[in-house]
Amino acid sequence: IENTLSEPNVALKLKTNDKESIDNALAEALEFLDLANEASVGKDDINAARKKLQRTVTRAFASLNR
Repeated sequence: IENTLSEPNVALKLKTNDKESIDNALAEALEFLDLANEASVGKDDINAARKKLQRTVTRAFASLNR
């Protein structure tokens, strides 16, 4: 996801809010993965963060085609 966001074509077309939303969702998902290694986060929490990231990325990239 980070590589895709840094591509010139995508970076120029993405709105600032979309990029910030993706960055926030990605940071949250990575945080849950780090905490999962310590066994303090459940599988449901990780799946919720993954789904949130997936929805955010899908919405942002869908706006590129408009």
